[in-house]
Amino acid sequence: SNKQLKARVGFSMYHLSRAPQKYLGIQSPLYIKYIAHGDMLFSSRNTNIAFAPSFLLQFQGTNKEIIIGTMVRYYMNNSSKYTGLIKQDCLAFGIHYRNKDAAILSGMLELKEKYAIVMSYDVNLSALSSVSKMRGGLELTLRYTAPESYLYQKRTATQVN
Repeated sequence: SNKQLKARVGFSMYHLSRAPQKYLGIQSPLYIKYIAHGDMLFSSRNTNIAFAPSFLLQFQGTNKEIIIGTMVRYYMNNSSKYTGLIKQDCLAFGIHYRNKDAAILSGMLELKEKYAIVMSYDVNLSALSSVSKMRGGLELTLRYTAPESYLYQKRTATQVN
């Protein structure tokens, strides 16, 4: 019943017009920004565990940010497959790596597939770690996901025919 396999990918570009930027009388070019991202969710057979690997790639001029990692999700209950009346709750823990900069540790509690609270902490791994003593930043995220009402609609007599 916990059989899941989902994947999403995306790509976007910003600043296509490359409008000139001026700050304190200094002109600097605005480079096009390229972003690619993706995630996947697949369950472990006959368990309440699923894995959610993801990536984010951002490039703009000489700057780049690459984040890769995964979350491990533990489902505390099963959702109803046909009626949608019962929604899953889950706990998740994960680790991501930001290129040449930090390890990101995170934990999440998701309720009824709608509400989530996520805590993450960046552990500094860059050359600045000697100064920062590997301390990073704590982040708190509150998330609401609107329900997908089209999945469980009642059929009228005209729709059945």
